[in-house]
Amino acid sequence: MSGVIGFSLGVGLCRLVNLLPMPERSGMVVTWPASLLAMATLAVVGVLASTYPATRAAALPPVEALRYEL
Repeated sequence: MSGVIGFSLGVGLCRLVNLLPMPERSGMVVTWPASLLAMATLAVVGVLASTYPATRAAALPPVEALRYEL
């Protein structure tokens, strides 16, 4: 979810920069391939970041995995 929010803010920032007066043919352009690459990267990072804690919890007995300690 945070990746989608960050991506949306990035696209919004690009659009705001493009509103500024600039020379011809300059600005920040977000293309479909770049968007798809960014979304794929966000998905891979999300899966990798969640795999380690899930693997660690799966190795524990259920009572220990559900115990809450600081």
